[in-house]
Amino acid sequence: MADRTCFQLRVAHCPASEVSEILDIIDAYDLGCEDAADGVLVIGTTYLGPEVRCGSAEDIATSLQERAPGASWECWEDPKYEWMGRLFRFTPELGLFDKDCDADGVARFTPHDVRSLLNLPNTLDEPAQARALGELHTTALEEMARDAQISRVTSSPPE
Repeated sequence: MADRTCFQLRVAHCPASEVSEILDIIDAYDLGCEDAADGVLVIGTTYLGPEVRCGSAEDIATSLQERAPGASWECWEDPKYEWMGRLFRFTPELGLFDKDCDADGVARFTPHDVRSLLNLPNTLDEPAQARALGELHTTALEEMARDAQISRVTSSPPE
């Protein structure tokens, strides 16, 4: 049996046409949310999976990108035994950010990563350092969550 760990998913924005895709993924991985009702995606709250297979975060992130490319979200799995946690953040405008993380979804950087970051520009015109640190994704997701507060989105009926 594979090692298991805790998993978190927070959706910051989702077009109504993609809600059912995200809900299917949430159901497939048995993720839960206190505020959730059938057929409703709660924007801005955290869906939890207390016992997912280590490495599932990458599978879930890939599914979210493929099936709901207009959605913005972050997900991570906690470290467990020899496994590092893994963090994924996505917005359609910025693309995917992924990095090892701690149990709070905070990115962890190796000394090699830090040395590489020192050579990147970090200006308003060229924010490569902020992008590599995940700060552009963090800011974008926080702004979306602040704008949405906690809201509910139902899936749109098929056309």
